[in-house]
Amino acid sequence: MSTFAELEIKIQRCLDPNQGYPVVLSLFAINSKEDQRFPAEPGSAFFKIDLGGLQRIRGEYQKYDTTLSQAFFKDPIICSAFEAAKKVVDEEGSDAGLRVRLFLDEGAEPLHDIRWECLRDPAGKPLFNGDNALFSRYLSSPSLRPLCGKTELKALIAIANPPHLDQAINPEDPSKGLPPVDVPGEKDRAVKGLSAAGFAQITTLAAAPSGTAAPTSDNILDELDKGYDVFYLVCHGGLVGDDRVPMLWLED
Repeated sequence: MSTFAELEIKIQRCLDPNQGYPVVLSLFAINSKEDQRFPAEPGSAFFKIDLGGLQRIRGEYQKYDTTLSQAFFKDPIICSAFEAAKKVVDEEGSDAGLRVRLFLDEGAEPLHDIRWECLRDPAGKPLFNGDNALFSRYLSSPSLRPLCGKTELKALIAIANPPHLDQAINPEDPSKGLPPVDVPGEKDRAVKGLSAAGFAQITTLAAAPSGTAAPTSDNILDELDKGYDVFYLVCHGGLVGDDRVPMLWLED
């Protein structure tokens, strides 16, 4: 893909449970010729879903995808934003694609538990399964500050593949273990992407021969104290147990 339209989805704090979460979508067309905002006036597009019910069907993948997608595209304004984005990309030709960025505001944290990557369009086709639609999810922070410019950017990669993952508790299905992590493959993809983005110094914490040291929590924190611009972590993670405790599977 050589050109991309950009669709930003901002989901705000829910003030009225009967309406759901307010949603604002902004479409930045290719070459910035036809930027649009959906809705034109804030407070008229909403996303409403039973999070508990969605969680209960988490292991029923097709049902989960369908339930999530129907709830998200129930609002006609959200549908019109995606239709406008599709039209922009189609008119640009085969070299065009779409970048979708999801922002969850402070107060909308419960929505982070949703598998947004599973969204399907109103016709039932996966939205983010292919090279022409790239999806990113962002965290919100009340203390945003600009990054200082540097002549030489530094990145730290940590790739954890602890032993006996097959015996670990899979948060998606407790009856199954976790698959191993492809350390060489993950490192290759990360290094290529970071190098292309201009990072001159890249350090990797991973099992030998892929890294300089094991990606334990202590090693990661010690290394981060040296100062890095980007921290790139690859590991298994999930919300575990009835209390939904967040966990990362690092190495001992």
